[in-house]
Amino acid sequence: MYVTLTCPYNLFFLFLAYIVVLSAIVFIYRRISNSVCAWEIKKSDLYERINLLQAELEQASRIESALQRKKNRYLALESMMQKLSYNLSLEAVAHYIVQKTLDMIPKADQCVIYIVDEEKQRLELVDSAGVDVDFYRLPKTGDIFDKWIIKHACPLLIEDTSQDYRFDLESLGKTTPVGSLISVPLILEEKVIGILRLNSFDKYTFYSEDLSFLQTIGDLAAVAIGNTILYKRMESLALHDGLTGLYLRRYILERLDEILLYRKQSTFSLLMLDIDDFKKYNDTYGHTAGDIIIKSIAKILLKHTRRHKDIVARYGGEEFLIYLEGKDTRSAVEIAERIREEIAQKEVVLRRTPTRVTVSIGVASYPKDGRDRTTLIKKADERLYRAKSMGKDRVCSA
Repeated sequence: MYVTLTCPYNLFFLFLAYIVVLSAIVFIYRRISNSVCAWEIKKSDLYERINLLQAELEQASRIESALQRKKNRYLALESMMQKLSYNLSLEAVAHYIVQKTLDMIPKADQCVIYIVDEEKQRLELVDSAGVDVDFYRLPKTGDIFDKWIIKHACPLLIEDTSQDYRFDLESLGKTTPVGSLISVPLILEEKVIGILRLNSFDKYTFYSEDLSFLQTIGDLAAVAIGNTILYKRMESLALHDGLTGLYLRRYILERLDEILLYRKQSTFSLLMLDIDDFKKYNDTYGHTAGDIIIKSIAKILLKHTRRHKDIVARYGGEEFLIYLEGKDTRSAVEIAERIREEIAQKEVVLRRTPTRVTVSIGVASYPKDGRDRTTLIKKADERLYRAKSMGKDRVCSA
């Protein structure tokens, strides 16, 4: 009997096919799995690159923002420099500086500028701007922080005033509301001429970058303020006598013209004063002695006149002209007599020799003795020489 073997063969081929299909599935799965892993790795790398690019973009944005701030600041500085170069008034320059500084560093609550008064040898508050605090008044001559700046001539950054042990806050006599501050000296020709300072009522407001920028502003401010001081000094030299500090002849003549131009009814008087026998002192003791006498008399004249109303001028070598606002002849004569008496009584030491000086004074009054400058001065001069001809050391008003 013939027996067929197709069934086992079929099973074998089926099994073989199953193995092949399974192997294919495993192969495909592995390929897919490897592809997925590779994709995940690529995806992770892409996310990492995206994060890095975002960080770089944020950093670039911060840099761009910082550069823009710096650009704006330096454009503001350029504008500030141009504006300051056209102004020669100390008050106007100081006011502009504090306003502009607050604009450029708006995180500050107050801006203050002090100038060194060389005569009084102390700081003087010139201008301030910003938040007004009722319980904290800015000291007119500076506080311990400002004095530190003057002493060390270097910038100061205080993040927390209550924790900076360089300073004795108790010496202020009260608790300062200033939480933090930056301050720079205004230096011109290696000399501190003032201080520019920013206050904040909060702690940790300022950083070193703010201090550096304030120092740049301070450099411009120092030059601008130095120019105003120099201009004021030159203007003073043009108007004042170098020996006595009194006004010069040209100034009082110009002022008299202005006064007479707008004068209607009110009176004023002129005193023409001359030192008696002045040549004798120069010949006996030398020209230095003459300078001593002139300076001594100038002080007495200023003592007996009003600073903002009267005008005292050195009219010539040993002559003085005084304008007395609102004084009639009688009042002017009384003032002239007091001047004459004090000068006559004052002892002047010339080359270790005590001596005394006398003066003769002529008085003329507006409108009684004249209505124009030339006539009034001529009358005062005539009466001065009449006083001399009458024996000197006297006042003549007629």
